[in-house]
Amino acid sequence: MKALNAICICGGLGYPNGIASAARITAVGKALQSQGYDFRLLHCGPSPYALDTQAAGIHDEIPFEYLTQVRRPANPFLRALVYLTAIWNLTWKMVSLRPQRGHTAVWIYFMGGLLHGYVILLCRWLGFATVQELCEWLPAEPGNSRFSNWQHRVQMFQHARGVLVISKLLEQRVSNAAQRVNGDLLVLRVPALVDTTQFAADLSTPQPKPSPFFVWSGGSGWIKDVRYVVRAMAAAKQKGFICQAKIIGPHAASEASIKAYATQLGVDQNDIVFTGFIDADQVKAEYLSARALLAPLWNDDRSRTRMPNKLGEYLASGRPVISCRVGDVCDLLVHKQDAYLAEPGDDQDFARQMIDILQHPEQAEAVGVRGQRIAQRRLHPAVHQKQIAEFFRACLEQPVSQESTLHKMLVALRHVLCGAFALMLIASGRSSRALARLQQRGSITSLYFHNPPKRLFQRTLEWLRQHGYQVVSEPELIAILNGSKQPPAKPVWLSLDDAYREWSDNVIPVASQFHVPVTLFVPSGIVEGEGLFPWLHDPNYGNRNGPVKPAMSSFRAVREAMTMEQLRAAASIPEIAFGGHTVTHPLVTNFGDPDLHFEISQCKKTLEAALGQTVRSFAFPGGAVEARADHSLRFCGYQLAATTESAFINLGSNPLRLPRVCIPDGITFPEAVCRITGVWGPAVATLNSLLRRKPGVELSLPVTMPVTILNQTAVNQNAVGQTATDSFETTAP
Repeated sequence: MKALNAICICGGLGYPNGIASAARITAVGKALQSQGYDFRLLHCGPSPYALDTQAAGIHDEIPFEYLTQVRRPANPFLRALVYLTAIWNLTWKMVSLRPQRGHTAVWIYFMGGLLHGYVILLCRWLGFATVQELCEWLPAEPGNSRFSNWQHRVQMFQHARGVLVISKLLEQRVSNAAQRVNGDLLVLRVPALVDTTQFAADLSTPQPKPSPFFVWSGGSGWIKDVRYVVRAMAAAKQKGFICQAKIIGPHAASEASIKAYATQLGVDQNDIVFTGFIDADQVKAEYLSARALLAPLWNDDRSRTRMPNKLGEYLASGRPVISCRVGDVCDLLVHKQDAYLAEPGDDQDFARQMIDILQHPEQAEAVGVRGQRIAQRRLHPAVHQKQIAEFFRACLEQPVSQESTLHKMLVALRHVLCGAFALMLIASGRSSRALARLQQRGSITSLYFHNPPKRLFQRTLEWLRQHGYQVVSEPELIAILNGSKQPPAKPVWLSLDDAYREWSDNVIPVASQFHVPVTLFVPSGIVEGEGLFPWLHDPNYGNRNGPVKPAMSSFRAVREAMTMEQLRAAASIPEIAFGGHTVTHPLVTNFGDPDLHFEISQCKKTLEAALGQTVRSFAFPGGAVEARADHSLRFCGYQLAATTESAFINLGSNPLRLPRVCIPDGITFPEAVCRITGVWGPAVATLNSLLRRKPGVELSLPVTMPVTILNQTAVNQNAVGQTATDSFETTAP
């Protein structure tokens, strides 16, 4: 078995002496190494920090390499040239690594920009599986470019296999983006990580007494936070408490302006000390001697979507921490138990926490100790290393399900040809004549969908209404079949299979708007579980004996099925009825009586308990009808059972073998009309028969492909066996 590789590509961060992002890269890298991955870092561009001097080396077991010079030129032209060199070197290196792409994941640690866009495209062209880092959400920031906003909406997620996020809100936004651009996207939330042993005090040596200084640490882009700290110091001074602060980081350019700002607020300039950019050992010493460590946050989108990496370092030191009640901080820490939490953006409340620490130092020490325990239990890389490794492996193994350009062209050709053929049938009058015969015979039209586009479903309902169809509900259909109710003129029964998540937008609101009753057939176990359809993930689906093993992927950003909560909301709509569709959506012909009975009975019990409705109907998954199921259906109280036999219901039809005409998801509306009226199947069968009589005619492109082969691939996008039952042998009325 080949060893798994992970390469982190970043730029502009600085490594190994960079800001908090460098620490996160090290933590994730070591987690992967502990699980057998070969991990290394490629830094695309120079470092912004003077402490970084090595072009290549190993830091804390992490191999790293700068793809250009380490120092950043002051001249803009030379700087651009350096970045172009880095791009060339990165391209050459990734091309040379292409033979390893099958077992190499690329972790992209950029948050937007042209270089980020190039790295995404390069990895896509070369076939590497990519994992996107997302520890902040920049579109809400003033001045963020339209290009960067587009990257956060589309490009970051469109071609990635997975996204590593730092907060729950980011996880939710990735899920929303995945629904738009990449339904196969995987996501893993990993909080701020910290090697707690690195920042903890060495108990074998005498510990320094806490200094009078509060400590804030951060990069040059966080001057707003420094001003926040100064305002809190001023508020504390107004109440008679002198607070001193140390500012760690590269802030030489703003030091004078900050001190002038402090003077305006009445804070002595000598109470604010700027340390400059210092190495890790010095940072640790400052943390351990601090009165408390400061991590102010704001009541804004950026604070709600992030969890500062330095927060983990602060907690690991065992010193008291002051932060704010916002985002995932509220889930991690409890006020005055693990840390001091002020209201976000409220410098007055922040000052009150500083005063509390000054007034009650012993209590503050105890809070710091408990905060350290939180870091050890929840933020140490060892806690997350197995899950991180499994996530990267899942990204490597994630199949690329995007349709090829050729397949899209064939599907488009199929729709054009079939649409044109359907228009010919309608123009010839066959559809209208079939409607008249249908009314004379008293047949019931039974239509079913899987995951129809909203426009197709809506146009179908409009057409049915315009042509005098009367949509019957499930109870009405039962009454008609048992003879207790006369059918209305042109009756039609509508149903949908599988509980696709898109029903919430494309089906249920439309049915409610038109006041049209529909029956939704739901596989209860899939809805209750992770919402993944087994026929899309299990290559052996359809050949398994016994119940289907649920498709499992705890990393998926997007469910394929609705949730039980969504179904409960739909149950409150008068037009919606629910039917059973087994628990795991197996082909019921594949297993014995006990499993068969469980799938039929448990589905009904689950849906009735969860939705508060009586479940009267059942649909055979994949149309695989099994005579042995009749006993279980009757025993459980089902009154209807639907198949995928493409025909019309008659008054003498077996209620446990009701046929249904499929309206496939991707077809044109004229084809849908021809299917509803029953002329599509016979016409296509006649066309195929004529073609077979001609010697030398191959039943491939362009004729048979649109009406048979691609009809099977474009129809349902469903289980093995389902497309096969969607034949064209519809009985003409």
